Amino acid sequence: MITGRILVVEDEQIVALSLRQQLTRLGYEVPATVASGTAALRQIEALRPDLVLMDIHIEGEIDGIETAARIPAELAVPVIYLSAYAEELTLDRARATTPYGYLLKPFSERELHATIQMVLERRRVDLALQQNERRLAQLVEQRTEELHDQTTERLRVERALHHAQRMEAVGQLTGGLAHDFNNLLTAIAGCLDLIQKYADDPRVDRLLDTARLAAARGQKLISQLIAFSRQQVLRPQVSQINPLIAVFYDLWQQACGELVSFEVKLEAGLGMANIDPAQLQSSILNLVVNARDAMPDGGQLTIETTNAEIRQSVDITGATITPGRYVGITVRDTGRGMAADVLNKAIEPFFTTKEVGKGSGLGLSQVYGFVRQSGGYLQLDSEPGRGTAVHLLLPRAESAASAAGPDTAPGKPAVLIVEDDPAVLEVAVEMLAQSGYQIYTAEDGAHAMELLRTDIPIDVLFTDIVMPQGVNGVQLAKRVQKLRPDIRVLLTSGYPRDALEDQQGLGQDQEFLSKPYRAAALIDAINRTMKRAL
Repeated sequence: MITGRILVVEDEQIVALSLRQQLTRLGYEVPATVASGTAALRQIEALRPDLVLMDIHIEGEIDGIETAARIPAELAVPVIYLSAYAEELTLDRARATTPYGYLLKPFSERELHATIQMVLERRRVDLALQQNERRLAQLVEQRTEELHDQTTERLRVERALHHAQRMEAVGQLTGGLAHDFNNLLTAIAGCLDLIQKYADDPRVDRLLDTARLAAARGQKLISQLIAFSRQQVLRPQVSQINPLIAVFYDLWQQACGELVSFEVKLEAGLGMANIDPAQLQSSILNLVVNARDAMPDGGQLTIETTNAEIRQSVDITGATITPGRYVGITVRDTGRGMAADVLNKAIEPFFTTKEVGKGSGLGLSQVYGFVRQSGGYLQLDSEPGRGTAVHLLLPRAESAASAAGPDTAPGKPAVLIVEDDPAVLEVAVEMLAQSGYQIYTAEDGAHAMELLRTDIPIDVLFTDIVMPQGVNGVQLAKRVQKLRPDIRVLLTSGYPRDALEDQQGLGQDQEFLSKPYRAAALIDAINRTMKRAL
């Protein structure tokens, strides 16, 4: 909550006392209450309050509107008008003084608090923008003088213009925040009012859920704004990128939906990067969702990783890529693509091509903020009808003994679980996760082979034998032992071992765990498998 010092201008003593009590209860400071415009101007000059609650009809020679008009502009004190009347003439006079708000008596304490919070936030933003504008004006004037008659003058002016454009983006950001914040307040306040009215009605639970959902939307919105401003708290660590992508394969696939074909291409020997692993995964999810939305009729979505080396500076929108070694991540779709004018605005906050209510326009801005805060770059390639590719370039980091991958307990092997039954897969993952194993998952042999062709460290392949897609567990195990002979194999099935030896080619010397199995049996089987000689 934003606190502040509020001057109350009200000639009815009972109303003034009630306002003081309400404001104090809400956590605001009320340095004075006055009854006339003349007294109000003296107190404003002396106290410099953060906000004035101004009754329009007050005693004395000048009313509240005239009093507000006489407040010196340099004090920048916002005014909220209070009145029990709403005649058009009065409203026209009030509008001419550009107040920050208008409350029609009688009003609730909740309405008073919400209005004050909105005004104080707007004042904070206005003051920040004014300060930045003054600083920008000073910089432009200073640089214009310094660069006069010099050949670099044009370049410097262009940089100042770029700065001004970024200020415009901040203005758009603020406007969008106010709009969305108003909507959230409307939903929350409306639900709470109805809860009071229907206190004994079963609809209360539904209204509470709506209020909580609106609050959650607000929390997400603010976190995205912080990400765009590059002020979020990151927890960077030298990380292996391929495992961070591979471990969320199922999540990426679910986000794509049924109409979109999904593929992951992870380059073996990929370098490491010093990034916040959770924020990287969140950023990739944002890009996957954007790509899916660009293909409402279906298409192809691909996540690729690659090592990249930039030998000379490359200019891109909003930045220049410096020479060096990078880890590249590309999210590519075959969707509608973007025209040049849309592409130029794509990373601006609150810019979106989606329908109203379908997105905040902050997803790509959040990704951009994270990548730039991590020292990297974001580049967009797109043409109408040819899809879009979002390229992330992250500075390559030196190898570290404890490079981050999915969380694991010290000394525990990494296990790739291959299981086509979602319920069984979930149970197996939970059993091993509780014991601290590093876990990767695949729903069939083809997906398992994709993961195994990368440099992801895997110690044990734990696979069901009877699976779809033409490759059973025994065949998968043979392919794995040729591709990665360092990986041990544990097979499982609900069929008897004798039948599997006859029908599926299960060898007598292969480790096998019968279904159903308990957590202790699974752990013992994993440990037994790890002890087998390769």
